Amino acid sequence: MKRSITLAAAMIAAAISGAQAPLSVDTSFRVDLPAQNVRSLAFMANGQFLLSGQMEFPDDSGVRALARINPEGSRDLSFPFTYGGAKLTPWQDRFYVGAGTVRRLMPDGTIDNSFQNMNFDPYFISGQGGDYHVFPDGRVLLGGYHSIEAEHLNLQGDYNLVWFFNNGRLDTTRTHRTGNGAVFGLKQYPQGTAGGLDGKFLVHHWGTQYEGQAVSKVFRIHADGSLDESFNAPIPWGYVWAMEPLPDGRAYLGGTFRLENETDTIQLIRVMPDGSLDPTFNNTIDFTMDASHLALDAAVLDVEHIGHGLLALAGEFSEVEGQARGGLCIVDTTGQVVQHYLDAAGCGNYDYQIGMMTITYGALEGITRAPSGDYYIWGAYHGYNDGTTNDTLQRMVTRLHGGEIGLGVQHARTEEQPMRLYPNPASGFVTVELERVPTAAMLVVRDALGRIVMEQGVNGYINTFSVHGLGEGMYNLELLQHGKRIDIQRVVVQH
Repeated sequence: MKRSITLAAAMIAAAISGAQAPLSVDTSFRVDLPAQNVRSLAFMANGQFLLSGQMEFPDDSGVRALARINPEGSRDLSFPFTYGGAKLTPWQDRFYVGAGTVRRLMPDGTIDNSFQNMNFDPYFISGQGGDYHVFPDGRVLLGGYHSIEAEHLNLQGDYNLVWFFNNGRLDTTRTHRTGNGAVFGLKQYPQGTAGGLDGKFLVHHWGTQYEGQAVSKVFRIHADGSLDESFNAPIPWGYVWAMEPLPDGRAYLGGTFRLENETDTIQLIRVMPDGSLDPTFNNTIDFTMDASHLALDAAVLDVEHIGHGLLALAGEFSEVEGQARGGLCIVDTTGQVVQHYLDAAGCGNYDYQIGMMTITYGALEGITRAPSGDYYIWGAYHGYNDGTTNDTLQRMVTRLHGGEIGLGVQHARTEEQPMRLYPNPASGFVTVELERVPTAAMLVVRDALGRIVMEQGVNGYINTFSVHGLGEGMYNLELLQHGKRIDIQRVVVQH
């Protein structure tokens, strides 16, 4: 059942007063980058940021793998031509960047020679590149498909997960792990994850076995790299580019893949801590890509929490559930597409010429929030339309106005207000006054991640519940009838 959410009067009033709606395009920011793509973005302390990818700037002599961008969008010409092309990871005042293996860079873009080129190690030979993870102390876990030749250490052959010290030397004290496919994705469960999962990793690879055991395309490993057999995701085929664990142990998996015993390609699911499908999420969201694009199948490439029970999905798609969404879509934490001020928004097509051949892109690689509160999107595209303003001069990176996403976003209403609540902010009890008493109705309180933290049945026109056990912050109060949301309002808890 689709849920229709529209822009409320609060957002209209903000626009009239001169404030910019959240996620609207900032037309004062433009990067002059006509070709080819941006794969990763990382912010610097001084307001600049780094781009990694395959980039052809008009004032450059060739393809640049790494660039530093000034706050208004111009390229910092003092930044050297250096290593890069894949994921950027900030670490202390420096950055790690991938390109088959991993290098560490100083803030000025020069190579940090205290972290050696991995291929300078006498035992390691790089092969197929993949994802990597940086530990707080600077050590690196490298995915992909590589070789180690150290027979005297009982290390010889091909490996999919390889540990390195924080100086770039192979960690010969660890058990490096093997499989029959390159590791393309690594995502560690954050500290404090329920069920003792913190420190473990979700792993995506293009193989069928890991350490001699049959696995799906996504599996979970313990901190030492050994297989966690308590997790089994039902994905026998495909690519999973986004893995986003939740504090309760569930996780979003985005990409383009198929489930067991299914022939349709899907792009986003939420799994339980054991890897099974979460039945409370819409695991069959319909993403499509028009036939002119390079991508044969639509794909979700990034999943970003934007607060108040909403998720931003970036990727290769032109429609979601039959609605125009050019690479950027907002869904709630039940997997329902949100209809709001980004309706019909998205990036424009980019035609890249390779000799006599034209390749059409039009996709977003990712979305993230800057320290300033603004949002940045990046990928391979020309032009961006936020649903209201169409800025045809946007190129590969776009800044979107920040703000509290979800505040002022609510269900379309008639003149009748289904419920009102007070006091708000609240410190002890909240009273919910209903215009009418629906049958089979529930009041549900969700936190910022969409988790249900409280629920109770509707007992009449006046309903009261306690917020003593809730932490300070913003919550969604939903009025449900037969499981369908008929109203939602924001509750601020201040003890």
